Amino acid sequence: TEAWRRFEMGDEEFRAAYRALPGGKHPDLLAHLAPPLLRARPSLDLARTVADVYRGQGRYDEAVEVLAPVVADRLDAPRCHETLGVCLMALSRYDEAEAHLLLAAASPDLAPRAFAQLARLARLCGREADAHAYALEGLAADPTDAGCHAWYTRTRPDVPGPRRPEGAADEQLAHVALFAEGRENAGDRVLPEAVRLCFGADTGPSRWHPQPVHRLVDEAALEELNERRGVVVGGGGLFLPDTSPNGNSHWQWNVPDELLARLTAPLAVFAVGYNVFDGQRYRRGRFAQSLRVLVERSAFFGLRNHGSIERVRELLPASLRDRVRYQPCPTTVARHLVPGWTDPAERSDTVLVNCAYDRAGLRFGHDYGHFLAQLATALRTLRDRADVRYAAHMPADERFVHDLRREHGIALPVEQLYDMPNDAIRDLYRRARLVIGMRGHAGMIPFGCGTPILSLVSHPKLAYFLTDVGHPEWGLSVHDRRLGPRLAERASALLDDHAAAVAEVHGAQEALWRTTRSNIGELRGTFGLGKTPERD
Repeated sequence: TEAWRRFEMGDEEFRAAYRALPGGKHPDLLAHLAPPLLRARPSLDLARTVADVYRGQGRYDEAVEVLAPVVADRLDAPRCHETLGVCLMALSRYDEAEAHLLLAAASPDLAPRAFAQLARLARLCGREADAHAYALEGLAADPTDAGCHAWYTRTRPDVPGPRRPEGAADEQLAHVALFAEGRENAGDRVLPEAVRLCFGADTGPSRWHPQPVHRLVDEAALEELNERRGVVVGGGGLFLPDTSPNGNSHWQWNVPDELLARLTAPLAVFAVGYNVFDGQRYRRGRFAQSLRVLVERSAFFGLRNHGSIERVRELLPASLRDRVRYQPCPTTVARHLVPGWTDPAERSDTVLVNCAYDRAGLRFGHDYGHFLAQLATALRTLRDRADVRYAAHMPADERFVHDLRREHGIALPVEQLYDMPNDAIRDLYRRARLVIGMRGHAGMIPFGCGTPILSLVSHPKLAYFLTDVGHPEWGLSVHDRRLGPRLAERASALLDDHAAAVAEVHGAQEALWRTTRSNIGELRGTFGLGKTPERD
């Protein structure tokens, strides 16, 4: 009874006691307990805490509602201005965001980070010179800042030298896509080229006008799009809210509804995926409205797997659902697209492994330690019969190699795909005997090269793809209690009868190629490109 009385407290007292505990706190608990405390005991520090939690959960409008009234134009709260600026940018309120980020940049401690965000904002708005200047200011504050260095490099004026001439606008297709720059995701470098190869061997500026998907579509951008003979959006998992959030569409193409409705060039949504994680929050209403305008405006609307088709149809009125069609990711049919392709006469005795760490909490939950131990078990078995190497699609992927060596004493050589050209990436995957991958394109690219795959399923899209090709048994959940032994068993079976495994990949690929060829034929007519070139 005495202990009970000692800890007995009212709701507000309990919330304050939790807030006062030392150390980090779970964001879901903070989101539940801190807002009532803020209403009862408003303070700048608590407002920033609540806003940071909302920002981490993608609730940018709520973060602004909490923080804006208490920050106003105070000059002694640079961290609050930084948080407020980032959240306003995520809502596409760019002028307000820039003002608050400039206030944050006045603090020497925050200047590099704030200038990196300002460079990103300026580039989203198509202000390349301003973006470069902001990045330079950030480097002046801290010459070692990686974010500012990346934006400085991306926005640097072109180095003089020979360039392929750009074609006439009415002879080009506009391509709205995520174009990887520098040491970014290798899959995002291979994918845009694969999309373009669907329409012909020339993937350069004479035939294509790039429009970065995250860049704001304003009046000038709309005019550029309308000058082209058509607009291709995709491929990739563009239907997700959080890689580069915006308030205009709430998916990756930063286009307001009213400008999208005024697009006059034929529009094709090509091999796009619904990439929301299970349990991930997003503003469903704004996304659904943008999606409806997009489908109404599209001459062709093709999604890369049937799981995405089902999820998107759920968000559309009945009158538009039948317009959503199947268009596989073109990386999965690379053998039929890449000019001069030949299957390897011999393969290296190599098994490639890949893992992903973006949104790790959504991928692994509380199971990361278990996952790592199970992979260690499987890899010890596989190393007795193959050269096991790690395929890093981006630098962050290499965390797996470091964790595996530290926790389990296993060292793997690393193939840094993010530093390779597209042909080298395809060649590496083409010659491997097996690829075990967690990233979507760590499965789709090798599959497209004719290589057997196993997928470590941490996102629904991997299971969607394997179901589409008729081989769900090629996927294993990262939460599987017996992941290690099962992975080793399935990998060994594919290696034991490798010729049959390759034949199964080729057979599954044929159905994807038939669908792709049919869709390309239709789209060439839509864009006035003439007959489909003969391909195998």
